[in-house]
Amino acid sequence: YHLNHFSITKSLKHVEDAASELTLVSGLQLNIGRLVMPANDYLITGDPAEKHEFKRISDEVWALIDELERRISANGNGTEAGFLAMVKEAVKEIHGKAEAIFAIKNPVGSMAGAVIMEDMDSIADRLINGVFAAHIAVDSAGLYAVSQEVESLWARWTVFMFAAFAVLASAAIIFAFYYSGRFVRPLEALRNGAERLASGNIEYRVDVRTGDEVEALGRQFNIMAERLKGFYEGLEQEVRKRTGELRQERDKLFTIFNSMEDGV
Repeated sequence: YHLNHFSITKSLKHVEDAASELTLVSGLQLNIGRLVMPANDYLITGDPAEKHEFKRISDEVWALIDELERRISANGNGTEAGFLAMVKEAVKEIHGKAEAIFAIKNPVGSMAGAVIMEDMDSIADRLINGVFAAHIAVDSAGLYAVSQEVESLWARWTVFMFAAFAVLASAAIIFAFYYSGRFVRPLEALRNGAERLASGNIEYRVDVRTGDEVEALGRQFNIMAERLKGFYEGLEQEVRKRTGELRQERDKLFTIFNSMEDGV
């Protein structure tokens, strides 16, 4: 009994760690989406203060990356390390593009700046909607594997109970149903929630009421899902707004160029 209970508790700890990491990853994803905004604003307004805003957000991004790197190093997961390496490389590319934009002395209406900004947006979009989405899918698969492990442990424990305590069959059945509802079903709900979230259903929430760590995981999952929803909605609105502003500035510049050519 103690060995099996220890195994289940250990598996639940893995689920808790995975949920905590997903929360950390969602924060990193949000800040990377914000990281491209100061350079975009600099091209529109020419305000040098945007350089300081970029530095502030950049520090937050690297702090989250360092924390994630510590967790991954402790777990020794090669797949996670590969994911983090891609994130760090993309963030470095964004930094390089931003520095090039901030080096432009007259940014408003700059064609070169607009081209660099498009490259930066492409890198950020590939990172957010490609690398991060793939990472969430991998973590969902990991959560499913843990739930399967718990189900397997519970199945073996049930067999042992019926074999060793055949005389107490009725009590064993009640015991089995109790633990099945306590561990397996809530984990199945978390797994289904992770799969729906990974598939793009950011409105989905889990309802886990066990009164223990599993319920706390369910609340943490819902908080993470709400943050992701807010991030995607805010980022989509901000990108549409900034893109429209940048296109207006570009159209103005083309109009000026065309007028100059006609004058010549």
